[in-house]
Amino acid sequence: MKITMLSLNRTFGGTESHVLNLMRGLQEQGHECHFLTPQADKLPGREGVLESLLPLDLGSTLRCARQIRHACEKNCDLFHVHGWDALPVASPILSDLSVPLVCTFHSVFKPETLVIREALVETGQLIQPLLAKTRKIIAISDAIKASLVKLGTAPDRIETIYNGTAAISHSARKNSIPVNSIPVIGYLGRLHVEKGPDLLLEAIARLRSRASSLKFRVEIVGEGPLEQELRLQSHSLGLDSCCTFKGFSSKPHEELSGFDVLVLPSRDEGMGLAILEAMSCGVPVIASRTGGIVEAVEPERNGLLFPSGDAEALAHSLERLLLDPALSERLAYMGRQKWEAAFRLDLFIRKHLHLYESIIHSC
Repeated sequence: MKITMLSLNRTFGGTESHVLNLMRGLQEQGHECHFLTPQADKLPGREGVLESLLPLDLGSTLRCARQIRHACEKNCDLFHVHGWDALPVASPILSDLSVPLVCTFHSVFKPETLVIREALVETGQLIQPLLAKTRKIIAISDAIKASLVKLGTAPDRIETIYNGTAAISHSARKNSIPVNSIPVIGYLGRLHVEKGPDLLLEAIARLRSRASSLKFRVEIVGEGPLEQELRLQSHSLGLDSCCTFKGFSSKPHEELSGFDVLVLPSRDEGMGLAILEAMSCGVPVIASRTGGIVEAVEPERNGLLFPSGDAEALAHSLERLLLDPALSERLAYMGRQKWEAAFRLDLFIRKHLHLYESIIHSC
């Protein structure tokens, strides 16, 4: 099979990791994949993937359209778009071609999710006709599927396929918080409002205020429009001595394996790929109770959940984990078991292959 994928995201995040994981798995099984992305020059150079990245110029509408059209016309059996913003761009461009269109949504639909020509889409009336033109819709969580059904999409047109990740080595650290070293509280993701990195900083300030004897470091890995604002917030909260902004990383897995706890304080979240990656390498997880996160994290069993937007509750969860190595070890172990059962890369690849084959054979 020859699969072309498209994302319009300008900053690296879970969607890009999702696509790269999918491409790598498909290529290992002999399928040809290409990825149209404005980030082709900086995505991690994984073996067998780098040469399959096609630069996308978002600075010119006409050039962008031509690039998408050309990629689809050039020996493409199926065109797979990723994200609410990519579908309205790709669908009209490819409308007269016979290539089947599949769309994966990585976030829960809300009226403010989709911005077209600088005007907010207030209802699903614009997106619904585009959804109808796809051969299949993929949701990365049941929470996203529910939002699509609420929008008016028939449930049988949507398939939930959870993200999948490869196992990540965590041999450099024990599953529990080390006794004789300073633990690392980590954040891995885009620096956007919906991801809630500002809530993490607020929680850290509260934790330091009430538990001054606790020693820890904070590492924030990622890039995005909030970076400068977050740096200013960190400084104003007096966190410069313990908080490091590491920026974009071409090897996010290596960063993650150095964490002693991963925090995902999202206000909205489709699933949270970083959570699954943390589980795979035995890093305990603290995350907000929102969207598809609750499908991966079972509170008190394989992670800790706190109410979305509640910095005080996050601070309390961090304090519990830092003070209780046994809890940290148990959550890490059960997180790995959850990953083994539901979020392995081979399951992710297998489900996509089955879907692709059924669509192409029915054409």
